Formats: sequence, structure tokens, C-alpha cells
Amino acid sequence: MKNKKKYIWSGLFLAALFGLTLYYLLRGDGLRQLCCAVQQANPIWLAAGLAVMIGFVVCEAWNTRLVMRPLCGKVPFLHCLKYAFAGFYFSAITPSASGGQPAQMVLMAKDDIEVPHSALCYLMIGAVYQVSMLLYAGVMLLLKGHLLGAAKGYVLLLFGLGAAFNLLLVTLMVLAMFWQPAAEKLVMGGIRLLEKCHIVRRGEAVRAAARKQLDGYREGAQLLRQRPVLVLQMLLITLLQLTCMYSVPAFVYAALGLSGHSALDMIALQAVLVVAVSSLPLPGAVGASESVFLQMSAGIFTAALAPAGVLLSRGISFYAMLLISGGLTALFSIRRLDKARKV
Repeated sequence: MKNKKKYIWSGLFLAALFGLTLYYLLRGDGLRQLCCAVQQANPIWLAAGLAVMIGFVVCEAWNTRLVMRPLCGKVPFLHCLKYAFAGFYFSAITPSASGGQPAQMVLMAKDDIEVPHSALCYLMIGAVYQVSMLLYAGVMLLLKGHLLGAAKGYVLLLFGLGAAFNLLLVTLMVLAMFWQPAAEKLVMGGIRLLEKCHIVRRGEAVRAAARKQLDGYREGAQLLRQRPVLVLQMLLITLLQLTCMYSVPAFVYAALGLSGHSALDMIALQAVLVVAVSSLPLPGAVGASESVFLQMSAGIFTAALAPAGVLLSRGISFYAMLLISGGLTALFSIRRLDKARKV
């Protein structure tokens, strides 16, 4: 019941943020400009943008199948696809994407996959995703850092905070996998500090959960030592996954008939944008993503088409995928209920 209420409140908060974002982007003459831009946009390019976002989810399913194979044998790819769509949906409607992996683990448990295996699977996927995201943004900054010249100060500040936050996460993950005593001291020291600041109240429960998480990372390190090639496979698939998501604005740019900037320019901006908003505790980074995107793409999309470019890009990469993943997750649940009734 508590989880249902949390998801309902998250959904309402998401809707409110979306409404405020629309008002911000479409104030003045923005609505008319958006309608004109959508009418003139090439639907084939927009469909291609949606196709690569489906590819984003497929890549996660691919990684899930790869990791689960040495843990509990082959898992049907359609099942992995089900977990990936559910993960996208619940990550999108909860702050800091906190609901995605727990929802995936619940679905796996219903398919008779043990919780330790599912937890280890998503710990490894999460760790590789964080590393890939930082690597991607770093390379894009080296190649296309000049594109940030038009960005306002708060955008650069958000990127710095996001990069520091993700770097800290990656550091803790690596320590937890390969140097657990140091990781445990850091984590437990942090919990004690939060207790003294009265931010954490149930210290023992938090410490127990933290130790359980650290145990999962240790098991992940053991698996990586046994199968080092698995890490390279996951890294390559995750980089492909990120490329799918980052390339959506390039398809929108082409759909609007614009020219003068390459697809790599769009990918670079998106790679930096994702890191910039990754540390914000907002469902799907709604509002922040649109605002930062608008500032960062000021020199790429024309002034008249900038709001349309932002809304179409986010409409494909987030809002359309939210509807698709939510619909498929509901369909999977209905099918499961129907099977249960027939038994």
C-alpha cells in the first residue's frame, strides 16, 4: 500500500512538473511555433528517434540476459525485455530513478529468480552504467567542449555537481567491489555523520541495509574476476545504449530540416546534459532537463525552433517512452493475472 501511494504521489508530482515545463517553454508565442514545427517535421526522422529509444531498452535487456546467464542459467530474452521496460517506467516516475531496480527485482522474483541473483545483476548493470556515462561525457567534452560556450553558469555548475556525484558513486562502487574494508569504513562513517546531523534516524536498519549492499558488490567482484570478458561486453553494450538515447536530438534536428551541426554535436550536448541533471532528485529530471537542454542548444536550434526541438526530443526520449513502457508493464501485469486465474 505504501509503495502504491508513493508511486501515485510521484506520478502527480511528475504531471505537475510537466505542466510547469510546458508553460515555461510555450509561454508567449511558443504554442503556435510548436504546432507549426510539428506540422513541418519529417515523421520518418521522428519515428527513427523513437526506434533508437526502443533500442535503448533492448540494450538493457541484452545486458540483463548476459549477467543472469552465469548466475542462474539462460533467461528468456522476452522476460529480460519485460524487466527493462518496467525498469524504465518506474525509474521515470520516481525521484532519482529510485523505483526502477526494486520493481525489476519484484518481477524477477515472480518469475522464480532468486533475489540475491537479481540484486547482483542490477548492481553490476548500475555500476557499468555509471562508469559508461562518465566516460562518454568525458570523451565528448574533449571532442566538443567548445559547444558549451553558450551555456549559462548554472548549467556548468550543474554539470560539475553531477560529475562529482557520479564520480563519488563510481569510486564507492569500485571500493566496495575490490577494497571492501575501506568501503565499509567510509559508508559506516557517513551513516554515523548523518545520524549526528539527525538526517538518518534508524541507524541500525540503515547499517544493515548498507552491509547487505556491500556484500552484493563483493559477490559482483568475484563474478567479474571469474568472467573478465563479461565486463567488456557490458561496457560496449552500455555505450551503445547511451548512444541510442543521446542521438534522439540529432533525429529531431534532421526532422525539423535544420543543418549546420553534426549528429556528434547533438550527442555531445546530450551526454553532458544527462550528467548535469543526474544528481537532481526529480522524477525523470522533468523540468530541469528541458531547461538545461534549452540553454545548451541555444546555438544549435534557431530561436523559433528551440522550444519545439526541446519538446520533441524529450517527448520521444522520455514522455513517449514513459507511455510505452507504462502500457507494456500494465499489459504484462494483466497477462500474469489472467494466467494466475486459469491455474
